[in-house]
Amino acid sequence: MANGRVNGEVRLRPLRVGLLLRSYSASLERAIEWATSTWAGTYTVLLDPSGDEGLLRVADGLGVDVLYPVDDDDRERQLAETPGYAWKGRGEWAPYAQPKEYMSARLLGPEWLIDRLPKGVEPFLPTWADDDPLGGVFSVWLGKYGSDDYGRQLAAAVEQSGRVIEIAPDAPVALSEGVSPIDLTGQEIGYSGQNGFHGFVVVDPTNPKHLRLAWNVRALGGDMFPWPLKGSDRLRELAEAWIENRRASGQLSRWRRGDGTTLPPHASVMLLDEGATIPDDLAHILSDAGLDPFPEGYFVVPGWSGSHPFSTEFERSFSAEVDAADWSFPVPLPEFVPVLRRDPITRSMMLAAQIELFREQRLGSTRWAALPNVRGLARLLREGALRTTMRRPVFGGRALALEVSSEECNVELVPAIDTIAQLFDGSGWECSQSDPGRFATRLADIFGGQGTAVANQPAARAVLAATVRSPTGKTIGELLSAAKKHRGSWSKRLLAERSPDEYARGVVDFLLYRGLLQPYFAVRCPECTILMTMRPEDLTSGVRCTMCSAEFPLGYALGRSKSGQGWQYRLPQDIGEDRLLEALALLATASALGSEGGFAGRSLHQFGIELKTPRQQGKARNHECELDLFMVVHDGGNPEIIVGEVKNGGYLE
Repeated sequence: MANGRVNGEVRLRPLRVGLLLRSYSASLERAIEWATSTWAGTYTVLLDPSGDEGLLRVADGLGVDVLYPVDDDDRERQLAETPGYAWKGRGEWAPYAQPKEYMSARLLGPEWLIDRLPKGVEPFLPTWADDDPLGGVFSVWLGKYGSDDYGRQLAAAVEQSGRVIEIAPDAPVALSEGVSPIDLTGQEIGYSGQNGFHGFVVVDPTNPKHLRLAWNVRALGGDMFPWPLKGSDRLRELAEAWIENRRASGQLSRWRRGDGTTLPPHASVMLLDEGATIPDDLAHILSDAGLDPFPEGYFVVPGWSGSHPFSTEFERSFSAEVDAADWSFPVPLPEFVPVLRRDPITRSMMLAAQIELFREQRLGSTRWAALPNVRGLARLLREGALRTTMRRPVFGGRALALEVSSEECNVELVPAIDTIAQLFDGSGWECSQSDPGRFATRLADIFGGQGTAVANQPAARAVLAATVRSPTGKTIGELLSAAKKHRGSWSKRLLAERSPDEYARGVVDFLLYRGLLQPYFAVRCPECTILMTMRPEDLTSGVRCTMCSAEFPLGYALGRSKSGQGWQYRLPQDIGEDRLLEALALLATASALGSEGGFAGRSLHQFGIELKTPRQQGKARNHECELDLFMVVHDGGNPEIIVGEVKNGGYLE
């Protein structure tokens, strides 16, 4: 079997983390400090595990790579260990542990982003008193470094490159232009999340839940200004400046009626408590600015454009060769920031590789590189030689965590039947593949792999029908005639239109090259006159008749008979018509469903999947079934399963 090949693209990006925490002040402060100390921390989502919020569904819809506990209670640990969200490492190998030289698993920090800020833009380090009534609001809005060694190092780096802004208690807050600690974490990232919020979030500064939700508004891509229920007079001037800035950029004039008529400028006001109303002081500011307030509640809009909500400039394409015996292949990584790869501390910090697989060739139908976009399939991905703390399937590829110093990563091939069996994990059902299913799968490989359209071509089916029904096979001329007669419109549908003779020749040559049509030499016994077929390796100067046992020279037999002798082509003898007919129907159905106009795109499939209901002690199984076709397609990245019973009309042509 020729070597396979996989083509795709790989992008280096930060990981998106979902932090699990109860609505406690200490938990929220720790989560904010963690997020402010990592690249993309501004997009870290704070999730409450105590309520029934469909947490895993929300996390998946936001492209969260890892769930990690802040309080480390039983419920948080249980969620954090969910396959497809788990971080492999605790203690000194945790994502927010203190970094160490050469040996660390900490997420990459933001300090390197200071040197990549646009010219003339400086970072600033805001400070405020521990007992400031708006301290929680400032933490959510501006970010906050921790008091540990790494937190102090980050604060010192910002102070050295920018300036310190002291926020005095009980006085108006003055923030000049610049980049706050939390905004610094969002540099070098393109965010494509589906959130168009531009407005104010009304918060109670003493309510951790309010502060958590306000954080999430920005983490989901919203443009928010926190408006405290108490002490709001300190932020009035900043609010007025914020309004004018957004008005100038057009963000407050995007409102339209259903018929497309432009509406007056509006500002969204998010109210986090049911029945709450817009505070009078905020209403007055909006009125003075000529803005109509648009009240709304807290909401989460899942989804994004592209392969992940995060995009970066660190990307490259690749083309990897895969040997027939290999179960993984290396993917070269893009060039990253050289100084980070050399530094003894940052070189072992972690970032993510987003791998998109565009095309798979000659891998065989039993090995899958692209997997269904199901988090639970992460159980099938093994770490191998590469140290990684996160691996999971994504739509059309993989996402995995790796060290900054890594120059390549490995993508594992997974047995297709194991993948399907994993989809039934926990149900108690047993999954296997039938013999006809395995035959059809192997035939697909001979035809070129998953999605092959050979079985859809009537010319190919006619050639196969002629050979499977002939005990001695068919000559090349007979095969070409059958292909030409049954060509249909295929000679005009291919990339370049070909004549009927050229198309027929191509079909026959393809089946010959794939080894499905095998040559036999036909020779007639001069005694009993039966026509025998002989494999090329059986041809010798002396021949023994399979019926009458007469022995004669091969040249003598050829000289006596002028008809019916010569090279014939047929299928292997053990392939029966019924089995071939069944397999071709399966292949044609799978190709049609995966083609343009059907379920185009990623359409992984297997044939003959046998399912058996769970065993019950003392009872026989009450149900067994075989799914002729089991196909996984993706609708906007979401996996859907198609199962089918495939029948044929008793003919191949």
